[in-house]
This record gives sequence, C-alpha cells and structure tokens, in this order.
Amino acid sequence: MVRRIISLENAGLKELGKFNKRRLRELFGRTIQDTGSPEVQAALFTLRIQSLMHHRTVTKQKGEAKRALEVYTSKRSKILKYLRRTDLAKFVETCHAIGVDPDDIHVRNK
Repeated sequence: MVRRIISLENAGLKELGKFNKRRLRELFGRTIQDTGSPEVQAALFTLRIQSLMHHRTVTKQKGEAKRALEVYTSKRSKILKYLRRTDLAKFVETCHAIGVDPDDIHVRNK
C-alpha cells in the first residue's frame, strides 16, 4: 500500500522533474550534490530541451517555447564545447550518454 502511494506513477510533473534532476546529478556528477560540472550542466540542459520539445508538441502556442529551446540548445552547445577543449574523453562519454553526436559540436581553434 505504501509503495503504491509513493510510487513515481502517482507523482506530478514537478516531482518527476525533481527526481530526474537528482538522478542526473547522481549519474553525471563528481559528487552527489555536484551541480556545477559541465557534465551535469549538459545533462540538465538536455532534460530541459526534451521537456520543451514535448511541450511544443502538446501546445499550439509555440513562439516562446521555440525561443527557449534555441537558448537552451545554444547553452548546452557552449558547455559541450568547453568540455571538448578541456577533457576530450569526458566529452565523448557525456555526448553518448545524453544522446548528442560528438561530431556535431565544433570548436573553433584560436
């Protein structure tokens, strides 16, 4: 009975979001409460992007969601470019884990 009450099947969108964010921090973070490493940030932006893509398919008013989607995609790209410059192995591992093709992220040489 208690298991059914606290199950994720009965959770709302807010609780599911919290659970997913916590799980991403545990999977990609260097420590349990790590929120600042590029791996965690890229994973969290991917979660936001997927959420917005779902939102755009459900609702008809898509202007603001489209702009937010572009912003989050750009921010994730910048974080992945930084990760590629600093640690190539982590970059490839993170890209495969979040479902991004590593060859799509280009870093300009200075």
